[in-house]
Amino acid sequence: MKNYKKNKKHPKNHLARRLRRLFLPFLLLFCILAFLFPEQTGSFLGSIEKSYPQAGRIAEILGIPEHTENTGTQYFEVHFLDVGEGLSVLVRSDEHAMLYDGGNADSSSFVVSYLKQQGISTLDYIIASHYDADHISGLIGALHVFDVQNVIAPDYTHGSSTYESFIRSVEEKGLTIHHPSVGETFSLGSSSFTVLSPEHEYEDSNNNSIAVRIANGKNHFLVTGDAEEESENDICTSGLRLQSDVLCCGHHGSSNATTDELLSAVKPDYAVISCGAGNEYGHPHWETLQKLEDQGVTVYRTDESGTIIAYSDGNDIWWESEF
Repeated sequence: MKNYKKNKKHPKNHLARRLRRLFLPFLLLFCILAFLFPEQTGSFLGSIEKSYPQAGRIAEILGIPEHTENTGTQYFEVHFLDVGEGLSVLVRSDEHAMLYDGGNADSSSFVVSYLKQQGISTLDYIIASHYDADHISGLIGALHVFDVQNVIAPDYTHGSSTYESFIRSVEEKGLTIHHPSVGETFSLGSSSFTVLSPEHEYEDSNNNSIAVRIANGKNHFLVTGDAEEESENDICTSGLRLQSDVLCCGHHGSSNATTDELLSAVKPDYAVISCGAGNEYGHPHWETLQKLEDQGVTVYRTDESGTIIAYSDGNDIWWESEF
């Protein structure tokens, strides 16, 4: 009869097996609790989402309602200004305001005039999505006219005189540019916005765009500047919540942006495209319009409707356009 030695179990392997056995029951218990107490579970995940962004995607997969850090307001507006072949978005939350991009130099006086007509004297935030002239030229004018409290912009340099003028204007106001991290959240009155990109510095300036998801109660607006496929892919794998009612399509409706992956993650009911009538780039491209049509998304275009305003009370969204 042969004698066999009994193999001694390694303590680390034994511990790993025990942890694997515990994981499935724990996950099952978590799912049951999420079903029985959805709001509490959503609140718990919301509290750790800043440190662990993947929690947002876990909650989304499990169908757990989103915990929002803002209660929202009945007086919330997003103005997509008609700045031709450029982008400028004014966000108002009660008495607070944010200007995301300012269009090109030809639109600078229009942007300043429009904000004055809206009774705005102070901007809580100016956000430069990236440093292309058709996005930051109008911000220079706004910096000279309004009381600006915070400037947010991506952490890279651009070799243009417009970029230099923008930097100089910020310094003259005695402000320091804040380069945000992905997942960072800022308050805007009773509302808030979360930064989704850029994950790192890209070779293409467009992909360095700061994308933000703006929240007012249960309503969400996603604005991506000129971010294209490379940056959009990183946004989709960031682990952050992306589902939004409204998507402002990247790069003026270019076929290089608004990928199938982003649309699947955002699931918008509405899309806004900011572009100039008869522009030389052919924006918006037919491929983007076809994707939006296939998804049943209602599309608003500044080249067709002029300035477009979305109103939100935290539950519903309604629209108004210039013409």
